[in-house]
Amino acid sequence: MLDMKKINKKNSVYTWVAIAALIFSSFLVAERLIENASLKGTFVSQYDVNLFCENDTHFALPGNTTTFEIVVKNNGTTPDTIKLTANCTENRAVYDPYFDKDTVHLLPGESEKVSLTLSVYKDHFVGVSGGVIVTGVSLNNPGVDCQISLTVFIVDIDISCGSDEYFISPGESANIKIEVANKGSLNDTVFLEVNYSKNGVIKSVRLETSIVPDLGSGYTGVNNEIIFRTVNLTVELFEKPSENEGFIEIQGVSQRDNNMTDSIRITIRVK
Repeated sequence: MLDMKKINKKNSVYTWVAIAALIFSSFLVAERLIENASLKGTFVSQYDVNLFCENDTHFALPGNTTTFEIVVKNNGTTPDTIKLTANCTENRAVYDPYFDKDTVHLLPGESEKVSLTLSVYKDHFVGVSGGVIVTGVSLNNPGVDCQISLTVFIVDIDISCGSDEYFISPGESANIKIEVANKGSLNDTVFLEVNYSKNGVIKSVRLETSIVPDLGSGYTGVNNEIIFRTVNLTVELFEKPSENEGFIEIQGVSQRDNNMTDSIRITIRVK
């Protein structure tokens, strides 16, 4: 005959073992879920700002402006408002940074392009380049930000000579020293062109060279003069000039930017 008390007791033990196993497995599942959530939080923060500029280096002329295109992106997991600021280096190169839009509202994963325009000092310091630091800050979490650095190289050449007029006797020649200087940020090559009046005074003009290559920028270490290179210009007059004076024009063109030119005009008077 079956002992019902023993059977019931045995079944009760099995029941409690099953309940304990269920509780333990539930605990393991919960622990794994918490662990996964923690890992996810490590790789993607709630707020995350990113700035990017594909062309972060520009060349510009004195007195002009240059514009950078900047991509602002919300890499976070929540909508955010991002505030942009720009600070220029204090070396008299660029100034007056201006955003076409300095505050952007972005959903997670969204990006927007903004423009930053900088002005270049016309009387900039010789040999310097302009720098600007752009910062994007989350207004919802000011501790989250991103910075990028932009650079403006200035292109600037200068053509000069000791005087703007020279006296030469009929039928004779004279050498005039032309000084070519680079006041820009980087080394440059200058191309020279010469034109003169065809009025019966000047018979010929000849430049020693029409190319001044790899011209350094900045000041010399001796007399703190702007670095320049001398090019000789030879001028010959007719033996019997038909006028009392003529003129010569010399123009220099930068290889880095052919919009950067400088020129001088020299008057030649018959002695």
